Amino acid sequence: MTIFLAPLTPKSGGTARGDGKGGSETGNPGVDNARATGVHITLPAPPDKDETWSLRLPGGRPVCTLPCDAWAGPVSGMYLQREGRAGIKSATVPFPDAFPHPVGSEVTAEYQAERGNPELAKWTWWLGGLWFGLMGAGFTIWGVTEYATCGSTDKGFCDMRGFVLGYGLFALGAGVASYWWYTWSHEKKFNTYEKLPPSKTGVRLGPGFVTGVF
Repeated sequence: MTIFLAPLTPKSGGTARGDGKGGSETGNPGVDNARATGVHITLPAPPDKDETWSLRLPGGRPVCTLPCDAWAGPVSGMYLQREGRAGIKSATVPFPDAFPHPVGSEVTAEYQAERGNPELAKWTWWLGGLWFGLMGAGFTIWGVTEYATCGSTDKGFCDMRGFVLGYGLFALGAGVASYWWYTWSHEKKFNTYEKLPPSKTGVRLGPGFVTGVF
């Protein structure tokens, strides 16, 4: 009987802590470089429980599924990806080329994918929706007033009150719809916030003394 022995080596791949370079954290040049030049980012779970997000390297290789954390250096090319599934469209949010924090900082990320069409929604509201809403409110008030004050012998705009009120409601509805689209649409973003150490301030009282740390 012949027995063959082979050395045991750790498997390559992302770690549970998301090293951000697709390898073991210990002795990995990519991770060592991120530690020396970057920050340690905590990536929380998405607010929408139905969505699945992953952290990926340039080229699309997955590192971890959120929530997780990772070391990321400047110009890392890493990005977050919302996985496409029934009713949910795939989307990506890139990491910034630089972080406004000291090297080695512990930070927490806030992210969101683009929703709607932010640029078009903005121009639709400011160039059309706002004015439709104001005009619709005016025409609606006018139409209601005509219905309330028109008598059987007083003509005035009574013959047009149906048109005035109808147009007012239509324009008001268009303005409201435009504003809803404007507020619902938003751009993609990726922001980080530094985790500051807890404050050690306090006051302790005793018989004949008062001490404190500020």
